[in-house]
Amino acid sequence: MNNALKRVGDGDLRMTIRPGGFDPMLARIETLVDRIAFALIVASFVLGFSWLLARSAIPWWLEWIASITLVCSFGVGVWFFLSMFWRRFRHRHHYHD
Repeated sequence: MNNALKRVGDGDLRMTIRPGGFDPMLARIETLVDRIAFALIVASFVLGFSWLLARSAIPWWLEWIASITLVCSFGVGVWFFLSMFWRRFRHRHHYHD
């Protein structure tokens, strides 16, 4: 006890407190952050390649790549929003049973 009090007096005593029960909440926050990052990436593809296609003097191959990327981004965006709505529907349906 004297040793512990001496360490406190010297400012040398360190304690680590790790609260429990936050793992499910942290996992949920991590999932939300991943979904937001994914949505930002898809939105940046759509905006960037839309801007590129709006330009009049781009090579044909770049126009082709931009068009393919826009179609793919649109498909991924639709899938993203449908999966979000499906997850919410499934979540509500699960709790109403």
